[in-house]
Amino acid sequence: MQIAKDVHMISDSQETVNAAFVTTNRGAVIIDTMRQPSDGELLFAHVRARTAKPIRMVINTHFHADHVFGNAAFPTAPIIATDTTRKLMEQQLEGAWKDITANRLELRLPEITFTGRMALHFDQKTLFLRQLDGHAPGTLVVHIPQRSTIFTSDLVFAGRFPFMADANIEEWIEALRYLETLDSEHVIPGHGKPGGPDVLSTQREWLEDFLGHSRDLLSRGLDVPQALQITADKYEAPPSRRDMLRDVLTKIKKTLV
Repeated sequence: MQIAKDVHMISDSQETVNAAFVTTNRGAVIIDTMRQPSDGELLFAHVRARTAKPIRMVINTHFHADHVFGNAAFPTAPIIATDTTRKLMEQQLEGAWKDITANRLELRLPEITFTGRMALHFDQKTLFLRQLDGHAPGTLVVHIPQRSTIFTSDLVFAGRFPFMADANIEEWIEALRYLETLDSEHVIPGHGKPGGPDVLSTQREWLEDFLGHSRDLLSRGLDVPQALQITADKYEAPPSRRDMLRDVLTKIKKTLV
């Protein structure tokens, strides 16, 4: 799917997670590689359909497996991520990689890391990488001002119940407030359909409502199982998110003591 000039988005075969690529006069830049090598290969094929120039680099926005397990499809391009993302990939993903990958390919880790900010300059556009924790430690977003485009990574789950297992919700809300100040026309979420700036405000308002609602329930003396049932019903949490939601509520309760 073309989002803007030289900027494309692709979803994995199950349409559960997004990646993107940017074509330049010196080659393509990949943003995330999805959940498995075959998804990375699908992404590679889409890039090749748009340009014959080399793949210059791959950006991993954070350490979650569904965004980096396609790295193996790009064996020669250097991978960029934050320092924290590389450390968490080493600590948490190498065992999982061996468990789910039949051919036991090695998980490719980032070779280039940074903390805070980085800028990548290509022809008439610059990709600004900025670390914005909140969804997960070490998360980065990609802002392309000349194309009025932001790749938010999992700071946005458009139309979907967000994954919050590694989240600091207050930092997440602040990250979205910052992204709203960029006034970008095109917003590519980590999950769900792309849209305009309203995608950012919708996610921020959901998180604000969720956090306020959860704090209210727990501060009134409800225990976590009681709050879990009410919250899961209110926000239509899928069964696969119930255990995560319980853990999130447990963390929120501890902040109220």
